[in-house]
This record gives sequence, C-alpha cells and structure tokens, in this order.
Amino acid sequence: MKISGATGLLGLASVSLVLAACTGTAQRGEVEAGASGSSVAAALPGDEALTPPPPDPAAQDLRAQFADLVAGQLAAALDLQLSGLAAFAEQVVGDCSPDEATLTATLSDGSEVELRFTEDQGELVVRAPGIVVEQTLTDVDLAVEGRTFRLDAGLLTAGTSEESGHLGLEGTCG
Repeated sequence: MKISGATGLLGLASVSLVLAACTGTAQRGEVEAGASGSSVAAALPGDEALTPPPPDPAAQDLRAQFADLVAGQLAAALDLQLSGLAAFAEQVVGDCSPDEATLTATLSDGSEVELRFTEDQGELVVRAPGIVVEQTLTDVDLAVEGRTFRLDAGLLTAGTSEESGHLGLEGTCG
C-alpha cells in the first residue's frame, strides 16, 4: 500500500490515533506516526483547563484570618453558583470550626456544604445524595472582624483550572 502527500499522513495519523486509543499504547496528547518513529502532538481543545491550579500564595494568610473567627454556630447568607449544576441564594446555618479552618452548612434541599482552608488553597465540597462536587477557591477575598466574616471567591473544578462558578458567603460564627 502506498501512502503519499499530506492527506496520506493525516489518514495514517488518524488510524494510529484510533488504534492507540483502543489499545492504550500512546501517551496522552501523543499519536505515533507508524514505522517512521516520529510523533505528532495532538493538543486537544480544553486540555489547558486540565492543568491543576498552582498553590494559592495567600492560602496561609487566609487560613490565619479564618482562625480569628469564633467557634460555634454559623449563620450566614450563601450565594453559590455551580456552573451547569445548581445555584443557591439562601440563609444557612451550620458550624464554624476555626481550629480546623472549616465551615459546614446544610442547604434547603438537604445538600451539605463544607468550606475549608488548607495549607495550599481554599476548597469547597458540596454533597448531595449520589453526588459530590469538589471545587477549588480562586481570587479569594476574605474579611474577618470579630464574629463576622465576608467571603467572595471564584470557583474552579477541583484539580483543574476550569472556571466553574462563584461563592459568596457573609455571616457570623459563635
């Protein structure tokens, strides 16, 4: 069989891509071009969103601010948008655990929300029957004064750089 020209190489690359996908022999983003031993980089649209976000340089400061809150009951106004999934704008009650850098609350539909600050980033986890949605906070604006706080942050799908919503939370602890 004779393969010539750009059309022939594209056809061979397509066949190699299908075979590699079916057999699992090629690395992600790489297509083997047959006997020649060369590789063709196959950058897929959206791959850039699969890159994990870097650690938040402000994470330690945010965690320290959060530690200034009073432990006890949480009463807050929550504004949460999860792109393509759900949106909530409601009053919530729950628990403040500044020592663990965590807030937890139950939403009107029974879903549970957990906001926590780790050494590297802020994280949001929403749990509902049959689903767990994990988010990374980005562009966090946190203000704490005594028992009151205000938080505004963008959301990224956990482990990626894909924008996936917004979190606004304002309330009191203790």
